[in-house]
Amino acid sequence: MKQIKNQFIIIFPYFSIDELNGIEIDGFHIKPAYMQSILKENALLRFHLLNIAKIFKYGNNYQIAYFSYSIFEYKNTKQYETLKEKLNKLISILRFSQICDLKGFTSYDNFNYFLFDLYWYRKTELENKRIIYHYKGMVNGESEYDFNIENNTAQKPYISYNVWMPYEITAKSVIEHEYIKKFYYVPDLLFKGNELAKILRAIEWFNRSFSHYGRGVDLSEAILDIHTALESLLKPTEEKRGVEVQLKTSIFNFLGHSEELNTWFEKFWKLRNSIVHGDIKPESFVYIHPKSIAKKGHKHQLYLARKVFVGCLNAILKLRSEHLLLGFDEELISNEVRINEAIKSIKKNKRILKKIVKDNTFKYISSLRHDDLSTSKEKTKELGRLLLPIIKDDLKNLKPAYKDAKLQMESDIDKILASKIKDIELTVLYSDLEHNYPLGMQNWKNFSSELSALRSAAHRFFNFASWRLMPYYD
Repeated sequence: MKQIKNQFIIIFPYFSIDELNGIEIDGFHIKPAYMQSILKENALLRFHLLNIAKIFKYGNNYQIAYFSYSIFEYKNTKQYETLKEKLNKLISILRFSQICDLKGFTSYDNFNYFLFDLYWYRKTELENKRIIYHYKGMVNGESEYDFNIENNTAQKPYISYNVWMPYEITAKSVIEHEYIKKFYYVPDLLFKGNELAKILRAIEWFNRSFSHYGRGVDLSEAILDIHTALESLLKPTEEKRGVEVQLKTSIFNFLGHSEELNTWFEKFWKLRNSIVHGDIKPESFVYIHPKSIAKKGHKHQLYLARKVFVGCLNAILKLRSEHLLLGFDEELISNEVRINEAIKSIKKNKRILKKIVKDNTFKYISSLRHDDLSTSKEKTKELGRLLLPIIKDDLKNLKPAYKDAKLQMESDIDKILASKIKDIELTVLYSDLEHNYPLGMQNWKNFSSELSALRSAAHRFFNFASWRLMPYYD
């Protein structure tokens, strides 16, 4: 056996995909451990995969029979870290999608994954023809375990006592699940800024309330986890009010104002505080309605808090889906800010087109509007002096049919850059540039995404400058 450098076997020992082709999402191809699938792997990977599968057991020392896996190759540390980030996101959402109904059919551990870097695989041959295979596995990208297999038997198998039995999940239920759709297919439409990261972090805390590193669920820790999940989900980053007021207001706004909800929140908050402050006798973990004569609880606080979290998250996702407010955040950015950011970026990147595009500079320029006089004429002229040399360099890519237009544009650009001229003359020159500047792939000899971004932004700037520099605007 030889080492395989920079290649991972990712194994999901406690859930399997019911589809022979598995599922493909976010660059991962998760395959079921059907023999038809395993036989398609090369002999060395197949050997390691079947060997590693012997490590995992569940319940009362039962050997796993079905599982899922993925093969991944990486070239550097950055790719490895990206792999873990993507895996953690995917597994967190899959886990949440199965446990958020709170019916208890699946456990947290059903969606654990293990990374096995085959570079660290070792084989030891001892006397009496004893052969030991050594592997290092990392559970959920966090904790590392050493495993040895001797005589086809794992010496210290990994046993999850929280998994009653491996879970079968349909490929269709994954691909078509509402959470998968929202977090993978249309996130840019639904979420702005760091909102997606905040929601995913909140989901992780929700999931953690179901397990604590193989020790089972500690109720005090679980209450604090679900409180942290609610805070991560509902607390605005820049909000200065107290956490209690923020959470209460947000919950009411999403789930409705009622006396019962208000009473529950107050009791949940008292329980949370009694745990945090180390009260000798904490508040009851079971919710007792104030009008209860017998003072007997009927619902667990942990269950109720989880229910509130799922309700608030679903309300947020529903609102985002139905009220996208596309472009609204663009209206909050003024032309002054756009031009200042564009000037700063072009100077910083020394007019190098590739760097300017990567810095999203042209996005600012392409969004300039005619209903906003916030930017000054001087700043508009400054941006023109920075942008025009880049545009002039690109004119050489025009097709021969545009020879006359090219000469005219070069002359207009030279006039703008060469001397101080009146605003009315600048308006005419920029208007001529807009008129002569061709758009469309068929007009150019060279075409790329970077040049396309430049040409689109240039056309928008010509149009904007010919409007903004008119004398009767301040």
